[in-house]
Amino acid sequence: MPNFYEEPVAGGMSEKLWKYNQYLARKSLHHPFVQGLGDGTLDPEAFKHYVAQDSFFLNGYIRALCYCIAKSDVTATEKDLLLLLDGVRREAEALHHNYIDSPEVGGPAPACRKFVDFLLSIGRADCGPSVMIAALIPCARLYAWIGKELTVNRDIPEGHPYKDWLLLFAGEAVNIEAKTLEALLDEQVKACEYEQVAWTYQRSMQLEYDFFDAFGGELGRPAGRLQGIPTVLVVSGSESGGGSGHQADLKTLEALGVYSTSALTSIAAQNSQGVQRVQLVADDLFAAQIDSVNSVFGVSVVKVGSVPSPRQLRVVAEKLHGLPLVVDPVLPSTPADDSAAERDADDVLATYKDHIFPLATIVTSTMSEARRLVGRAESIGVGEATSVARAVAQYGPKYVLVRADGDCPDGETCSGVLYGRENEEFYEYTDKKISTTNTRGTGCTLASAIAGFMARGYPVPDAVESAIGYLHEVIACSEGTPLGQGPNRPLVHSANSIWVNYF
Repeated sequence: MPNFYEEPVAGGMSEKLWKYNQYLARKSLHHPFVQGLGDGTLDPEAFKHYVAQDSFFLNGYIRALCYCIAKSDVTATEKDLLLLLDGVRREAEALHHNYIDSPEVGGPAPACRKFVDFLLSIGRADCGPSVMIAALIPCARLYAWIGKELTVNRDIPEGHPYKDWLLLFAGEAVNIEAKTLEALLDEQVKACEYEQVAWTYQRSMQLEYDFFDAFGGELGRPAGRLQGIPTVLVVSGSESGGGSGHQADLKTLEALGVYSTSALTSIAAQNSQGVQRVQLVADDLFAAQIDSVNSVFGVSVVKVGSVPSPRQLRVVAEKLHGLPLVVDPVLPSTPADDSAAERDADDVLATYKDHIFPLATIVTSTMSEARRLVGRAESIGVGEATSVARAVAQYGPKYVLVRADGDCPDGETCSGVLYGRENEEFYEYTDKKISTTNTRGTGCTLASAIAGFMARGYPVPDAVESAIGYLHEVIACSEGTPLGQGPNRPLVHSANSIWVNYF
């Protein structure tokens, strides 16, 4: 099948907007409704409902295009938009004629009405055509991209119930619509409009996802849960200094635009110089926290950090199996002369291996931590990272990330290895070490960032790469920040807001 798909023009505003909102695009692509369209398993009644609602939406989209034409004072722009308007009308007629003879007349559903109201409110607002164009682009670009992703390197059989839908959005017409709008935005946007254009584009992308998500009832998803917002359940211990543990987890997720929920395992009196006291959370209270979150929130990913009790680890395995788990095992240290503490540490390690790792999507660790997980006392030299990653994967996680210890020389390239067990693939990530004392909580931050990007729809290798980039920027921005005392000061996660919102 010919593929006419093209990405937005490199270097333009439209390309930046598309790349920045990839997490919403991927989340839409991996939505069960969209995947059901792709493989043909979607309930026909759900699709019929969708097409009827889409007809209401396209009527609103056409009205929004008319607003855009009215706002434009450039003849060439008006001509392009008029051609686009005619194309959208033809597309709507073809799609709805093929799939439904008489669309239901019950009126637009809340998600449809919300999206249309948003587009028309932008049309009526006192803003330039660039803002209106930014509101319109996601519909065309997202559908063109989804059409491509669902059909690339795939033969669609004649009996596929949604073949016409797939071919329409994978074909030339929809991509031309997207390219036309993107070219107009790149030509007309003014620097003073960047912030408003960026917000409008992202809001429109979110409403596109919400439109797909509105059909969750037909897919058997629990009613009444928070939908459409990437949400991570953080299972870790509180650290009063705020530099690591639960506090670092929450700050990271907030910086990445991910909603976080909590299940505390312990409460520590701790600062940048050490730990003064730790109190474990009672087992029943720990379990109650997880139940409370699960009862009303649609958790996308679980980040498992410090869980110092084997009983708590078993609760995690019992209550959170089936959800993507990002596991950053924090193994207790044991004095050489404390046999009881050593037995407790062995119990924790055994519980991780027997109950948590088999459920994990990804396990992250430093090289020294990974050696401890597999029982190696010292380095075996070149190639150790790949060897250790493969050894940890034998306990069941789908991916294992082994990153360099903190003894990498300043300015030198430090490497990490991600191993995918199912396909036996290795991914290598490299970065230069920054000379700074603001390094507390880097492991927690990295694992939480991986969870955050996964919640935003990134595949694991992409989530790891993005999380490493995020951590590097946070460390660079935190360098020299006078927080706490000693050689291991906290990171400042909010310093990275420019990286997250760079418009």
